[in-house]
Amino acid sequence: MFSYSDLPLITSSNVQETIDFARLIKIIRNHPKPDVIDEVIKLRSDGNDEECRNIKTSKLPWITPNCVVKKRKLKDEFEKYFVHSSGFIYYDIDEGNKEEFISKYGHCVSLVTKSASGRGISILIRISRSINYNEEFLLIYDYIKNTYFEGLKFDDNVRIFGNAWIIPSDKEPFINYEYECLIPESLKVEKGSSDVLSTHPTPIQSMNPSQKDEVNEISAVDLDKFFPRLLLETKVDFEGKYLILPTLILTVRFPKIIGDEKKHGVYRKLVHNIIYLNPNARRYQVIRFINFINNTFANPKMEYKRLENLVSSQYNHIKNNPNYINISKKSIRVIHYQKRSLIPSKIKLELSNRMRGILDRVFTWKRIQSTVNFLFDEYETYTYQEIADLLEISLSTVKRHIKIDKSSLEKEFSDILNEIETVSNQYQSIK
Repeated sequence: MFSYSDLPLITSSNVQETIDFARLIKIIRNHPKPDVIDEVIKLRSDGNDEECRNIKTSKLPWITPNCVVKKRKLKDEFEKYFVHSSGFIYYDIDEGNKEEFISKYGHCVSLVTKSASGRGISILIRISRSINYNEEFLLIYDYIKNTYFEGLKFDDNVRIFGNAWIIPSDKEPFINYEYECLIPESLKVEKGSSDVLSTHPTPIQSMNPSQKDEVNEISAVDLDKFFPRLLLETKVDFEGKYLILPTLILTVRFPKIIGDEKKHGVYRKLVHNIIYLNPNARRYQVIRFINFINNTFANPKMEYKRLENLVSSQYNHIKNNPNYINISKKSIRVIHYQKRSLIPSKIKLELSNRMRGILDRVFTWKRIQSTVNFLFDEYETYTYQEIADLLEISLSTVKRHIKIDKSSLEKEFSDILNEIETVSNQYQSIK
């Protein structure tokens, strides 16, 4: 649900009604003010950006895409005017090719349209949980952006919970009814927190660190016994022997041999990651941890006084900056084991890659089924080529997936779960 108004955005923060996703799509497809849209597009193409902006904000309808409000004044009086989140996150690209974007990212968005001015792209992404305050919105906005769209240049001027979106006109918006972005439960921030940490993970080709990384790096698994009171990896709490849940994981890692030219960078990163995983860690705990790394793995070692000053400066920067953002890369782990450290990496990687393959096939199958439903609803008929053209995938991919029976996917998923169960049982008894 979204708050809607056709009052001039430039002068009014009042909303008139609440509309749902289906109503929004109808407005986009059959815009109530096509003449104004044409004027805005012409002004933008002629380079008259200021006049274009004035026309948009004075004559076109708008919504609050991230939330429902009584009035668009959340910055000053949040508790008074906030109602609830919309279930979507809004993103904007100033200039971009809509078709190219859909081809690459259509599987992980809910709506893609041309912007009101015709040059950019507007995007909505359905999310799996509600948002209740601004800090949480910023955290989730950054999580999605950096997990699924690394490298894309978004207009972060819209990175505001109560931001308004001028409703564009697009006869052929891209709609993915099936997709919902899973927001990990581990991605949390307390209301009013002064230590707002935002995740900046990157997409990865495999769901676990490569074997090469494990050869050249020390990970948390190797250090737990020395620092039992510090979290050295994102903790995922669950009952049972294993859990299937894509989750962003930050693991403390560093080279097995820390050369002189790398010490400062490695130690700074370690400070940031230790505090990210242990927000209440005291300064002396962090110094002791970094000093252990320095004495054990550095060649040559850093002088203790210099190390102490380096750690203290980073610690103070993090603790004294309310807008601090942790930008360390996180990876997505799909399968979590209670006895993870005892299971050989080769086995974990093989099962993880197979699980990812199943999830990818399910994604493609759902996209195709959603497109079939759309074409049938709109035209009461469809062809494989039409599906391929709409999704911008190969005809062979459509033919290969469209006839897949849902029960076969369920069986494949069940088979790998049985293997995971066997592996978990095998290592559960090891102390």
